Amino acid sequence: MADKTYLEYFLEFLVAALMSLVWLAYFSTLLGIEYTGYHILRIREVTSEPALCLGLIHGTPILKAYYLVAGLGAVFFNHFFKKAARFDPGSCILKKSGGLSGSGRSL
Repeated sequence: MADKTYLEYFLEFLVAALMSLVWLAYFSTLLGIEYTGYHILRIREVTSEPALCLGLIHGTPILKAYYLVAGLGAVFFNHFFKKAARFDPGSCILKKSGGLSGSGRSL
């Protein structure tokens, strides 16, 4: 297996940077919507839990954890499923070696 090139390292860094920007955009939008709902429209959730940050994002601890990871989770699963959709079953090692029995027949 060949070592990674500088371009591959740069692309990995670029993907990480873009995911960070996506999360920041998601969280900023979430705060904007929460501010509008809580302070302008006066929508209240019946809870005694403190706000997550900046007096915004009211809810249970599980809901707050979901809000923090949902944006990145969506990007990750989108990337994962796009990769899975490009998978070529014809490149499977078992098929190239003649299947499990070694008889030369493909699975």
